[in-house]
Amino acid sequence: MRRERPPRRTAGRPPRRSRPHPHRTGRGLPGLSTTIERIAGYRAGLERHGLPFRPGLLAEGHSEARGAEDAVHRLLDSPEPPTAIITANNAMTIGALRALRTAGLSVPDDLALVCFDDFSWADVFSPGLTAISQPSREVGATAVRLLLERLENPGRPPRTVRLPCAFVHRTSCGCVAEALDRPLPGTPGIAGKDPVS
Repeated sequence: MRRERPPRRTAGRPPRRSRPHPHRTGRGLPGLSTTIERIAGYRAGLERHGLPFRPGLLAEGHSEARGAEDAVHRLLDSPEPPTAIITANNAMTIGALRALRTAGLSVPDDLALVCFDDFSWADVFSPGLTAISQPSREVGATAVRLLLERLENPGRPPRTVRLPCAFVHRTSCGCVAEALDRPLPGTPGIAGKDPVS
């Protein structure tokens, strides 16, 4: 029996506004489809903005807080420490924040931070956490719908459903909101919580 691919947000193409400035990222679980797609999106964003891809700027965090904390410490100890970090999930964001606090660094003054995924208390942090938000409820509802369709018609070919994500600008990225509201060269304008793909 062929397996249905789970629905997910547009992981391979992160929001265009998060692409130009974060140069480093905490990677999640190696081999996981979302990890692979996020790295591909990261590389595409660098290419779009004429920035070189340097594999040493990716740090394994194993999708957990402690792993991200260790990864950020390794990045900070590298010969060229990061100016920005993109975390792969909420737990990794907490780990990254712990590492930055331990190192005595301030977000966004010393280092920019963008997290994937948005969470209900991201705006409580100081500064508020800039996030790439995915439609979690819609992901779940789509997964159930695909499962029911598969049960009704087991012979139906598998398909991939991509759902839009949104860039939620707060202050941790260090960007001025007005600058983000201007379209990037070669991209449509994206403002506030508009969905992007």
